[in-house]
Amino acid sequence: MRYLILLALAGCTSMPAENAWLALHAIDTVQTLHIARDPEHYREVMAAPLIGEHPSERSVIAYMGGSAIAHYLIADALHERAPRCYRVFEVATLAVTGRNVYWNWRIGL
Repeated sequence: MRYLILLALAGCTSMPAENAWLALHAIDTVQTLHIARDPEHYREVMAAPLIGEHPSERSVIAYMGGSAIAHYLIADALHERAPRCYRVFEVATLAVTGRNVYWNWRIGL
């Protein structure tokens, strides 16, 4: 249920690219929580310097929630002040987050 709420909240901005990133980020969050719950079979790679290879669920939620807020604030500022930079920012972060979700999916998450 809480994951459905995360995905529903992903459509709450007036910026379609940001909504897409938030949806991908929600999926990445769920996948990273699976990593936290099964440290014998999985380890965190991308965010390991920040949350460790075997993060706790609390650190995953804090990191992913904080990064979602920061991403939104940056996107909102760029959208209003520098539309070209906004597009580059969204394309780059969509590509990185999409790659993370894909790699997680390939290993069974």
